[in-house]
Amino acid sequence: MIWNAPRPHRSIARSLMAKAPSSCCKGSMISSAMLLNCAPPIWRSGCRTSAAPGRMRPMAEVWFRAHHSDFRRALGMVMGAVDFGSTIPILGHVMFSVADDVLVLRASNLDLQVDAECEVFESVGHASFCLPGDRLKALSSSLPESGEIIFGSGRFNDQVSIRSGKANLSIPFLPAQDFPCIGTGDGADWYDVDGNELSRGISNASFAFNKRDDRAYLAGMCFHASKIGKHEVLTLVATDGISLARIHCPAIPEPRLPERRYSYPHVIVPPRAVDSLRKMFDGALRGCSLATSDALIMARRDGVTMISKLIDGTYPGYEGVISPTRTQFVEAATVELTAAVRRVNIVIDDQKHDAMRVVVTSSGIQLDLVGETGGIAVEEVACEVSAPIDFQVGINGAQLLKLLSSIGTDRVRIYFTDAATPIVIVPVGIETDIFVLQVMRFRSVPGREAQ
Repeated sequence: MIWNAPRPHRSIARSLMAKAPSSCCKGSMISSAMLLNCAPPIWRSGCRTSAAPGRMRPMAEVWFRAHHSDFRRALGMVMGAVDFGSTIPILGHVMFSVADDVLVLRASNLDLQVDAECEVFESVGHASFCLPGDRLKALSSSLPESGEIIFGSGRFNDQVSIRSGKANLSIPFLPAQDFPCIGTGDGADWYDVDGNELSRGISNASFAFNKRDDRAYLAGMCFHASKIGKHEVLTLVATDGISLARIHCPAIPEPRLPERRYSYPHVIVPPRAVDSLRKMFDGALRGCSLATSDALIMARRDGVTMISKLIDGTYPGYEGVISPTRTQFVEAATVELTAAVRRVNIVIDDQKHDAMRVVVTSSGIQLDLVGETGGIAVEEVACEVSAPIDFQVGINGAQLLKLLSSIGTDRVRIYFTDAATPIVIVPVGIETDIFVLQVMRFRSVPGREAQ
């Protein structure tokens, strides 16, 4: 190929294109079209500035500078909305928009949009462009804690120069006017929330997300209002059909949610939007706001704004699976119970079908499990017992481990009703959090009884 030849031959190729008549090119062995196809992609696509196509600039023009820490924080907020697997190229990019010494980064997958502000200095006017998200992620992870990152014109006309220390990169960009926009949140009915309380509730309930695509309305987290005492508080619910988490947020009273309708009684937030909310509000007590409509949920904090479409559907009536009878229980130390469940789960061969048996003893509970290939694990855990001796029930051990890992209290209570009713697990001290786990049939194998 001509463009893999040394530089003198490249100049000959350019002169052939410029001087040879079109009639000669048609009959010649090397046509102008062939030469053009051999040119670099930057030359074939044309230029976006007044400079000559395909020529390098003698000196990079600086557009703006930013501190590493500020840029990394803003980029980390928007990366959750980048759609790396999309067939639409621009959805795998992050949009940059600079005006008045403020850089706004935006990412969107057409269902979720996240904007994050970053302070810049020495900005020259207004600039907007889109850079690939995977390359920005790789660059951000390699930047030191201190220092500056400089953006400017690249070596070619459709490239952006990124400099940090002694490193100098030129990355092709896409025009910002092609980037999609879900909305801005202007005119929405915003209300203040306790961000740390919402982030805690999301973290505790996320284990119960439905990871399958069979039922879209279970793939998200339900936000609705529940009456606790004289006031309504925000309630978060997640379920996958096997386990369920219901978290009341007393620190978020009187949530402003869309009017209840026969076809849309709850707000169902998609998983990626839920994760963005958790990251945005983690550790924040003030300065957090929410707004919802029939189709969108919006959140903002410290220059970060998230807008997401809601899942259109009706959330199932989950209250019926929470047993109101809570007189029989065992109470154990959360750390000890979690460690015992993790050890017994070692012999699991099939997480969906290998059930763990829980047997109530006079001094606590016995956990035992038989794997599909015949592996056997038995362990006893000391508990405070207020349930019939020798009561037994089968549950999903892998799901129980995820559930216990989301509990932050020192002790936990497990409530039993009968062998066919789901068990209810409540953290001691935070009784507003309720977790439910469906029962399963465990294998009946000789030698399964405790030794």
